[in-house]
Amino acid sequence: MSIRDDERAQTVQVGAILLLGTLVVAFSVYQVTSVPGQNGETEFTHNQQTQKQLQEVRNAILETAGTGQGRSATVALGTQYRDRIVAVNPAPPSGTLETVDLGNLTIANATAASGGGTAIESRDFWNGGEKEYASTALTYEPNYNEYREAPRTVYEHTVLANRFEEANGTDLLLSNQTFVDGRDITLVTLDGSLSATGSDAVPVDTRPISVSETVVPIESSGGPITLTLPTTLSESRWMDLLAGAEFASIERYDSAASSSEVTIRFEQGETYRLRMANIGVGSGAPATSAAYLTTAPGPTGPIAENDSRELRIEVRDRYNNPIGSETVNLTIVDSPDGSRPGTLAPDDEQPKSVTVTTDEQGHASVTYRAPPDVDADAGPVPVTIGANRTAVINVSEPLPANSSNTVRFDFDVTNTDGSKTANEIEWNRTALAARSGINCGPAGCTYDRSAGTIDASVFTSPATPNVAFDVRSADRTIATVSARADRTGPNGTAAGRIDVLGPGTVDLTVSSADSSDTLSLTTRNREPSASVELSPGTPRSGELVSFDAEASDLDGSNGSLEYEWDFGDGSRGFGPTPQHAYDEAGTYDVGLTVTDANGAETTVNRTITVSNRAPEAAIEYGPTTPLTGRTVSFDASDSVDPDRSDDALAYEWDLDSDGSFEAEGERATRQYADDGDREVTLRVTDEGGATVTTTATVSVRNREPIAEFGYGGDRTRGEPIGFDASGSSDRDGSIASYEWDFGDGPTATGVSPSHTYEEAGTYTVILEVTDDDNVTATKRESLTVDDRNPAATNQPPTAALDYTPSDPRTNDKIGFDASGSSDPNGDELTYQWELTRPNGRTNETTGERVTANPLPPGEYRMTLTVADGNATDTTSRTFTVTSGESSQGGGPPATIDTLEPTRDTEDSMAG
Repeated sequence: MSIRDDERAQTVQVGAILLLGTLVVAFSVYQVTSVPGQNGETEFTHNQQTQKQLQEVRNAILETAGTGQGRSATVALGTQYRDRIVAVNPAPPSGTLETVDLGNLTIANATAASGGGTAIESRDFWNGGEKEYASTALTYEPNYNEYREAPRTVYEHTVLANRFEEANGTDLLLSNQTFVDGRDITLVTLDGSLSATGSDAVPVDTRPISVSETVVPIESSGGPITLTLPTTLSESRWMDLLAGAEFASIERYDSAASSSEVTIRFEQGETYRLRMANIGVGSGAPATSAAYLTTAPGPTGPIAENDSRELRIEVRDRYNNPIGSETVNLTIVDSPDGSRPGTLAPDDEQPKSVTVTTDEQGHASVTYRAPPDVDADAGPVPVTIGANRTAVINVSEPLPANSSNTVRFDFDVTNTDGSKTANEIEWNRTALAARSGINCGPAGCTYDRSAGTIDASVFTSPATPNVAFDVRSADRTIATVSARADRTGPNGTAAGRIDVLGPGTVDLTVSSADSSDTLSLTTRNREPSASVELSPGTPRSGELVSFDAEASDLDGSNGSLEYEWDFGDGSRGFGPTPQHAYDEAGTYDVGLTVTDANGAETTVNRTITVSNRAPEAAIEYGPTTPLTGRTVSFDASDSVDPDRSDDALAYEWDLDSDGSFEAEGERATRQYADDGDREVTLRVTDEGGATVTTTATVSVRNREPIAEFGYGGDRTRGEPIGFDASGSSDRDGSIASYEWDFGDGPTATGVSPSHTYEEAGTYTVILEVTDDDNVTATKRESLTVDDRNPAATNQPPTAALDYTPSDPRTNDKIGFDASGSSDPNGDELTYQWELTRPNGRTNETTGERVTANPLPPGEYRMTLTVADGNATDTTSRTFTVTSGESSQGGGPPATIDTLEPTRDTEDSMAG
């Protein structure tokens, strides 16, 4: 028995193949839809967890700053997708955690105030000048496969925030700021380098670099205290962060620099508590070094002869925190008689100078022992002890003023046993009056300069050699006085000098055991000198101008000068180098007033001319990708004048790229007959004559051609049939080629080929036309070839199509009528309709008369095919529906059928 021709097994094979195909399709759908969605949920959940972990990192930083104890937190950079048996996961998502250098934060106009356990010597460091500190941020950047809009999370200045780059840099606060709380200012800076990328969890260790509970009271000097922070956050977020601050507000937000800056201004007249800490993360964060020397809290006022006092000092870094293992030299540098009274240790060596080392808390102390006996007639003995962190003090030179490395202790040693000696001593006023610039009278002496050195001398009456004496100044900020020896010479005299430091009146006293003499010395204050420089010299409106004051205090320190600016537009500024931008063009008189520490002031003026800024041009147009022949609307209403919001702007348009501006006004329109890119130029001019141009490229789309054909002749096998495609058209060009497929194998080209069918049957004839932009359109039509005697050949019908209204609107129903069609043989006709929409979709129906419901605006084609049972004829009409109310009254004729309309969407405006 043969089974070679048995086909029963084929059914099983076909079923297996169909089942396998179904499984493949189901798997593909699952892979491209369900898997990405599930993975996106995994990534979103991980991102939420990572934000909580970064909150822990922030808490670790702040806790380390508060306690001085290091902490560790863990951040999972990536995650793992769920395991799958049949589907495939992409590579696991990862992330990057790294430190980013923001720039320097700046504190300005802050001067140390006495109080809160802080000595006024801290003012040598906190002296009102600018203090800069490196500012580092910590950022986490995820790299997900599906959750593409995930934010970048940033920690900066105690604030944690999410930044959404996909939403034009929108940021969302995850925490509040902690650096401003009432009058407390707590600055925590990061240092070190950290960079980790991958999917693993990484530890973030925080360690204290400079941390303590030291608080420095500060007050404003020369202007309000300002804190300038480099930032990645927007101005609105900073407004939110400082909304509840009682004494602080945002003075300026500058986004024009390479990184944005926010400047916070603190109200004047208040004393603030400043606490600072520097925290290390990652590697490469060095320890801080000593920055200044100050006195620690301790007893003040006079001490009794033969008594002692502990002198306490403290070395701090630039964060105001103590530094241990620092050596400091303390020296007795001044006394009335030049003897450097007392000692710095209660031992037999009786040293006048000692060196001490600070402990872990940055503290050191030394005991001063007063002289055992002070004569009552001499009065209290003034004592000055200097401490220097970097050098041994030279007792022959005055202590440096305003030095951050030097502090001084001043007090009197008083007599307690009433002991006396007999002598009289006086200033030699006659010799003093002979000095240059000195005039002396009964009330005292005047000096015509507020700084300089004056040679002075004293004498005893009667002339008595070897008389111990001292000299002192009642106000050492005006003048200091010193003697070359602590006893009179053989002739009862001794030489010395007066160092004038500033203007004012001061009492200078010379004292011996038996007597004293006081000289009143008045020095005058001179006005400071000042000049102004600015850059740029001819700025534009809105441009930041840098002002630079060159000033000199002829009587004292330039560091004590105060600067006040009148920019001429109602705005004011402070400091030697402010910046200011003028909102409008014009000429302004700038005034600078410089005031020294004693109230003398100088005012200088400078004229600045601010030129007009060019306007900003903007083009919007629609539709964004128009078809040929479509009207394109251009709009320049978003153009602005940055100088004045009410400025009238002039608009000119070059709509055809020929270099000539052929249209004017805020809006313009244009139709383009051919497809391609068209560059449109807008020129905008403001009332000041400033001009700017901008361009936009409009991409005009080609319309596809319309394929139409008919045929004639005896549709009988063996007889030639003529085909005609001359009804085809291209609305924005020409037909370049005609391709024919007659349905029985042969093909042809050209507009009117002829073809003979050898067999009777029904064939699908296909015409493909290509326009001059290489865009094609196709038409298919069925053709029946008879197998009958040519003598009895059927005559084909003639199709005729009409429609009303002739100019339809979007609210019209359109009636189509084929009653004008005819058949030479009188055969009964059937009617087939096809409506082609602008988007290529079609609707079909039958009947001699049909109606289309209201259609959206656009270009449509209606095709009618009539058949007599043996032959057909086809005709088409193209019509355009425009926007507007109905163009007819009373409605269309009764309908046989209805074509369901579809909804088209017009292009939106685009810039």
